Amino acid sequence: MSNILSAMPSRLVAGDSLTLALVQAAQEYPAGAGWAAKLTLVPIAGGMPLEITGSGGSVDWSFSVSSAQTAALAAGLFRWSTSAVNAGERTTLDSGQIQVLPDPAGSDVDARSHARKVLDALNATIEGRATTTQLEVEFEDGRRIKHMENSEILKLRREYVRKVAAEDQRRTGPKKVLARL
Repeated sequence: MSNILSAMPSRLVAGDSLTLALVQAAQEYPAGAGWAAKLTLVPIAGGMPLEITGSGGSVDWSFSVSSAQTAALAAGLFRWSTSAVNAGERTTLDSGQIQVLPDPAGSDVDARSHARKVLDALNATIEGRATTTQLEVEFEDGRRIKHMENSEILKLRREYVRKVAAEDQRRTGPKKVLARL
């Protein structure tokens, strides 16, 4: 069972359930007075919104988003809003943004770091087996791998080998250094 939250979180892992209970909203917009409540999640990158109808309305408005519903959400940034509706009139109660993170148990998750992905793309380019996606890797200055000279690619490869080695070092911890004094 998920924890019941009184406010929307800033992050949500796809595949996790979410239960939100709004007490103040039920006091101001009670179901007994004809009000209904709705939670809407809209992907910023475009796509179909997810709308959840609130239940209750006497003590609190409760919104339950199932694991199956969040698993269907693409990872990325979403706008969310809660609203109360009565006789065709809508009042926005609250709104904000939520980051949907990929399901770590999912099979389509690329868990490599940015540095590892770039190093892999550079290596594939040097070896002549880069995919179109790898050739389109763009750097902060707007350059893409496919438009670089070999010397630039080799220089970047050295830089990213160091970055990946530093990540690996942080992950495994420092190596023992034996010294005799």
